[in-house]
Amino acid sequence: MTIILSDDVGINIKNIRKCRCLTQRELAKLSGINEATIQKYECGTRKPKDENLRKIACVLQMDYMIFRGYKAEKISKIELECDLDYLL
Repeated sequence: MTIILSDDVGINIKNIRKCRCLTQRELAKLSGINEATIQKYECGTRKPKDENLRKIACVLQMDYMIFRGYKAEKISKIELECDLDYLL
């Protein structure tokens, strides 16, 4: 599956979470962040603090800097496998 990175952190969280086959509830549990907070991040009504963004990036196995809008050599697409083995 190919994900197009957006300038919107919440959209990136949502798209990568879905590609990883996780629900908001699962992401919340694995990251230790309240589910309602995850929902607010994804809909754009709240911006994640660095600490929480690092937790989300860790769970999603993504570089934290991608969520902050830094794309190595202007990479606009990333390939992700929908696989939960890394959580086991």
